[in-house]
Amino acid sequence: MGSNVGQARYREDANKASPGQGLVMTEAAEFRQYAKEALQWASKSKDEDEKQNLIGLACTLATAAFASQVKLASLTSVARAAD
Repeated sequence: MGSNVGQARYREDANKASPGQGLVMTEAAEFRQYAKEALQWASKSKDEDEKQNLIGLACTLATAAFASQVKLASLTSVARAAD
C-alpha cells in the first residue's frame, strides 16, 4: 500500500470514528486482506517450503487481525465505562 494513501485513509477514518476506532478497524481489515493475499500466493507456489511459509504468514496475519478487533472491543468497553 502506498504510504500517502494509507496515511490519508487512517486520518479520514480516525476523524469519522471514536478515537482509535476507525484506525483499528482499518488495521484489522488490512491484516485480513494481507492474509488472503498470502494464501493466494501459497496456492500458486510450486515450492513446498515457500508454500508452508506463506501459509504460516497468513496465519500470523489472521491472528493480528483478530488481535486488532479485540483491541477495539477493549477500547470500546473502556470508553463506555468512562461515560
